[in-house]
Amino acid sequence: MIENIFTTPLYYDITDGEKLKNIQSEISNCIDKIKIDYNDDWGKTHQLSSLSDNVIDQYNLSHLKNHIDEHFHKYLDGIFYPGKRQYRMESWIAVFNPNDYGHQHDHGNADISGVYYYKSSINDGDIVFYNPTVQADISTVFMGSTWKHKPEAGKMLMFPGYVRHEVQRNQTNDVRISLSWNIFINK
Repeated sequence: MIENIFTTPLYYDITDGEKLKNIQSEISNCIDKIKIDYNDDWGKTHQLSSLSDNVIDQYNLSHLKNHIDEHFHKYLDGIFYPGKRQYRMESWIAVFNPNDYGHQHDHGNADISGVYYYKSSINDGDIVFYNPTVQADISTVFMGSTWKHKPEAGKMLMFPGYVRHEVQRNQTNDVRISLSWNIFINK
């Protein structure tokens, strides 16, 4: 499904059935092998794997990679993207312990960014998107300046990399784990 927030397309899908089982299983098989820690430059916000690694390729997460590729193409179809569809991707794991949060940021020059929620209690911190338009536009009048999505195991979101977003503080006793990526379309 595509939601046009702030005249900006946000794509989401909730995976279920055998596909969900396969993706969850392959992540489960590698999660303990990945070095995940707090970033010294950010303080104790949330834990990440190395941003220079591509965990999807490094740990051969083929079910997840195929799932992202399938929905990447659906997303481009939904926004009537006319260009090439070959791309390169970088990916990482994020862990949000109780009281952790994700500061407001964007993904720079990434064409499309995304997140897949591996583990979530649904109430462990919404992702909040900020209106990317500089001036108030008609979408601000009807929708406000932010848009939230609740995390849910098996849910995937994709959005333009320039959209600023944050993750609200995890105010539960649960740990949330997600896998994020940036896609750079070959031009």
